[in-house]
Amino acid sequence: MKRLLLFSVMLVLMVFLTSCSRRSRVDNSVREPSELQSDIQSIDQRPALPIGLPAAPVSKPSTIKIFIENSGSMNGYINDDSEFQTAIKKMVVLLKHYYGDNSLQLYYVNKNTYKQAIPAGVSPEDFVDKMLDKSSFTGANSGEHGNTNLNDIIGLVLDETDDDCVSILISDYIYSVGNTKVASVALAGCGVETMGHFLDKSKKLPSLSTLIIQLASTFRGNYWDYVNPNSHPHRLNCKRPYYMCVVGSAPVVDDFFSHIKVDEMDGFKEKLLLSTVNLSETRYAVLSALGRKGKFVVRGQDKKEIANADFTKHGGEFQFAVGMDLSEFPLTESEKENISNYCITNGKYEIVRVEPIDPYSVTYPSDKQSIRDNNLTHMAIIRATGLPIVDCSIKINMELPSWVSSDSSIDDRSIDTDIDEQSKTFGIEYFIKGIFEAYSEVSNGDNGYLVMNIKINR
Repeated sequence: MKRLLLFSVMLVLMVFLTSCSRRSRVDNSVREPSELQSDIQSIDQRPALPIGLPAAPVSKPSTIKIFIENSGSMNGYINDDSEFQTAIKKMVVLLKHYYGDNSLQLYYVNKNTYKQAIPAGVSPEDFVDKMLDKSSFTGANSGEHGNTNLNDIIGLVLDETDDDCVSILISDYIYSVGNTKVASVALAGCGVETMGHFLDKSKKLPSLSTLIIQLASTFRGNYWDYVNPNSHPHRLNCKRPYYMCVVGSAPVVDDFFSHIKVDEMDGFKEKLLLSTVNLSETRYAVLSALGRKGKFVVRGQDKKEIANADFTKHGGEFQFAVGMDLSEFPLTESEKENISNYCITNGKYEIVRVEPIDPYSVTYPSDKQSIRDNNLTHMAIIRATGLPIVDCSIKINMELPSWVSSDSSIDDRSIDTDIDEQSKTFGIEYFIKGIFEAYSEVSNGDNGYLVMNIKINR
């Protein structure tokens, strides 16, 4: 009996130890991210989270102020099939969903700002629908609808913007220059005034960010050219551009940008994000295996040094990849991947391509660790174009996209017959350049976001 009891106890103990041993081997095994992802997907169809540092805390704006310009030049956007009205209504619905009814404030703006109190029991989307009705838009209670000054409006909106507020100005963004013979000179002066407004605001709000969204909508109404701002209007029935300018501190504008998919707005065409955020501490590192051609060793605790560089392998090619954390950069994804936004400032090298990093496709342990530790989101593939192999410096440029100039005009007198002119905005290049130059000035005149220096030894 005692033998049987002892045997039973030993048998149970052996089963327990064996099961513990198996569990230990499973828990401590190292598996590739692709294998883990495959297992997860077989159980749960939700996409796996990327490898990287924890996301920075979001800063939700406490107030969203929407300013709709309703001067005479804007009346043409108010019609039965206007994408202008649809885009604004949809944005208000989304803002209400993400930030709540009480966060929204609606204004007309012309020669002053006119806050529109949303009555109790009325939803923001129903109220903005009423604001965009022609009788309300042009009514006596919505301000002065005559000739307005864009820089005055910008000043009013920036004055209304504080740390935890996002302000959105919706306008055609046409400068009024008066009856001048040299429009480009007058527009340049307007641009300088715009720059001054943003420089002044950057002193009070150092982390100021500006998101410019270009959209297009059906326009049926009067258009006044720069020579005749108060008389002889052109009667238009066409698609016309207009803009939303979103301003606020970088954290709250980023939060807005993360929720409101501006690319999906009715009539969306282009977007541009500018920021005073200091990017000099952006993390980057040379990757050991990704994009590699030739023989070298990555050294240094921060992995910014290449040693034992040997270009005799791979038919004499020498190529390496620099991983970068571009998560905080005020650039669209296409701009981050556009190699024309990068340049080599030291050494005989060229940038082959820039692409996002997929953490789950990376198998080399050292690269996985670098991506995880530095939250690397993109990599630039760099190739040597000649000898000697020396240190390499890569600069990320801060340049305006081509649409800023191609969609701008300095002569709108033939807009009723010139189809190309109908798709442009008089002076918009000078307005955006004014903002851009303000940000460049705050950055001490540097037109680059970041310079990455890589030490290379043979």
